Amino acid sequence: MKNTDRKDFAFDILALLNTQGIVRYSVLAVLYSILIVLIPFLTGGFIDTLIYGGSPFIVFFCLVGVAFAALFLNIWTRNMIHNIARKKELDLQIQLLSAFQSMAPSATDGYKNGEVAMKFFRDTGMASLFLSNHYPILLGGSASILLALIMVVYKNPLIALLYLAFLPLMAVVLLPYTEYFRRLNHAIRTLYDKSMNGIFEFMRIFPYLKLMDVGEQYVHSPKARFRSFRKMNSKNDSCIILFESINKFILFLGEYFILGVAGWLAWKKFIPVGDVVIFQMLFLAVLNAFSGLFQLLPSLETTAESIRSMDELLKSEETEDITSGEEIPSARGDIVFRHISFCYPKTTRKIFDDFSCNIKGGSIVTITGANGTGKTTFLRLVTGYLEPQKGRIEIASKKLSKWQKKSFRRRIASVFQDSLLIAGTIRDNITLKNINYTETEIMEAIRLSGADSIIKRMPEGLEYHIGCDGGGLSGGERQKIAIARALIRKPDILIFDEVTNHLDYESRIRVKKLLVQMRGQKTIFLVSHDPDLIKLSDQEICL
Repeated sequence: MKNTDRKDFAFDILALLNTQGIVRYSVLAVLYSILIVLIPFLTGGFIDTLIYGGSPFIVFFCLVGVAFAALFLNIWTRNMIHNIARKKELDLQIQLLSAFQSMAPSATDGYKNGEVAMKFFRDTGMASLFLSNHYPILLGGSASILLALIMVVYKNPLIALLYLAFLPLMAVVLLPYTEYFRRLNHAIRTLYDKSMNGIFEFMRIFPYLKLMDVGEQYVHSPKARFRSFRKMNSKNDSCIILFESINKFILFLGEYFILGVAGWLAWKKFIPVGDVVIFQMLFLAVLNAFSGLFQLLPSLETTAESIRSMDELLKSEETEDITSGEEIPSARGDIVFRHISFCYPKTTRKIFDDFSCNIKGGSIVTITGANGTGKTTFLRLVTGYLEPQKGRIEIASKKLSKWQKKSFRRRIASVFQDSLLIAGTIRDNITLKNINYTETEIMEAIRLSGADSIIKRMPEGLEYHIGCDGGGLSGGERQKIAIARALIRKPDILIFDEVTNHLDYESRIRVKKLLVQMRGQKTIFLVSHDPDLIKLSDQEICL
């Protein structure tokens, strides 16, 4: 990494530590490290009392007391950090959800489903893993090394110099493997992201692929990526085994070297025998902690990447302000497009170029045109979902952007050809869990949409539970529920996008009668190839 990257890397990690309860945990974790370092000293002191005389029972009970205190503190701190990590993960998921909800539509359209899902689960999971696993190693390892070196310097500076000589040796041996792990982890993460996006896309269109018998061809690429992903993980596992083997070998050499030097010093009576145990135990603690820190480095960078990935969403400047502006009293007035120009971000193709039209309030307007001419974009502009780069849209004699989006959207309802239903009851799908609707309003919307036939057929009536995307209902039944959902809002502007596609003949007749009934009361936009619906329109906009 470049120096700037290292700086950003450090700030990313530090930002994650700005978590409630982390200071208290850190203090207790350092106290635990102190107790762990005291155990070798008490063990050495106990041996010395047995050899040279003294009160072994007092030292023994102190040793047992410190060991039990360390055990209790370990259980306490581990539970504490896991609770902190789980809470942090949940908080991040809530923050991401809120951030995504407040983003401008132009920004959310740039995300694939797989990308958003990975931010919610993989990246928040990495943050949780850092707090619950990596941070204890980082803090505990650093504290153990520092405390152990202080103790050894106090006991014997010569032995301390031998300790310090082994640390650079380990760094020189382990650094190449650490750098290799870092690159490999980055490659695995990148390939995993591509694989998951491919799977999300495959699952989204799976029914169509199955029907056309092209699923095997389409899924070939995700399969190939998963095979590569498996090979990379196997390579990573092999490197970890090699890393651990080299690490154990260095520990083995160091342990016996320190044992030999300390044993010689004890034989010459320069140090007590108990110090041999102290130096050996502390040396193992230092090298294990140092090795753990090295093994942690690739994971820390992966964590930093996850933090940056989440920050991309959390700190997005493309937010949508839905509360500022004037509350619109009514959206039944004329809708005017004045010299509108629009193109999507990162494209040069203009969907609209100096486009103008005047739509009379309360009229039925048919939007026609070939695929790709801008029918969907037109509707998004009308509803304020998108804003033009040039020109202005006026509703109720005022520029659309001047009206409060929150109040304006309450006056709009849409029904699309692929009805978007949620997992829940029919009531939930019609009201979208708005408790302010009365039973009379609900039943009136059901009657007008023709969904009353569904209610009568179901033993549970309105409380009949449907699966995600309307599982258990036909396409026509889903459409009727979507129409009922739109009507209950009592909108001033109603959008029907190929609304009759899944409906039977009688239901189509009902929709036509409904449109005639609502003429003059609502401005209705129709995207349809149904000639009978087109005949009902007061105005046609050909794009």
